[in-house]
Amino acid sequence: RVDVRLLLAFDEAAIGDFFDDDTKLSVSWPLAFDGTIHHDIAFGAVPTRPGRPFFPVSWTDVSDGVRGFGYLTRGTQRHRVLGRTLSNVVAWGDDTDRIGNRAESVPRPWPKAFDQRLRGTHLIEYALLPHEGAWVESGIVSEARSWNAPPFALETGRHDGVLPEALNALSVGPAAIVPTAVLPAPGGVHVRIYE
Repeated sequence: RVDVRLLLAFDEAAIGDFFDDDTKLSVSWPLAFDGTIHHDIAFGAVPTRPGRPFFPVSWTDVSDGVRGFGYLTRGTQRHRVLGRTLSNVVAWGDDTDRIGNRAESVPRPWPKAFDQRLRGTHLIEYALLPHEGAWVESGIVSEARSWNAPPFALETGRHDGVLPEALNALSVGPAAIVPTAVLPAPGGVHVRIYE
């Protein structure tokens, strides 16, 4: 996995047009293969059609079943795949009256302008995860969950005794079974999962 952190500083920047993702500040990843697109949704995953915007919360994957490319993200949700290129919009901003109503066939200006220029410092984080096989076998769901919620360590005092080779409070598997919540319950725990 390749982790990327972009620190962008904007000073009243106007980048792109509200109606055209090609004009916005994006990161794009050309792929060496054609594949199907899957991404996460709340409590699951869905396939997506190329060329249309889609809105994953934390991961996107393009795979032909033999090889794949996983893209993990934090907070930049507008993605699309055109041809063999996966793109993710990371910033857009303008001082415009062209936001309008998308239900109309021709966008018309609103009665007032919206100043949505980019200001200040923005941290954009994403990770690239090339893999073998389809998205389910790649473990991208677990990888995205652990990347978005990394473990933390606490300092403690010395303890006597021998540590076992492994000591788990809870194990859930295989990779297609994804826990979304673990709650204490009388005499055990309740685990919410999806497959």
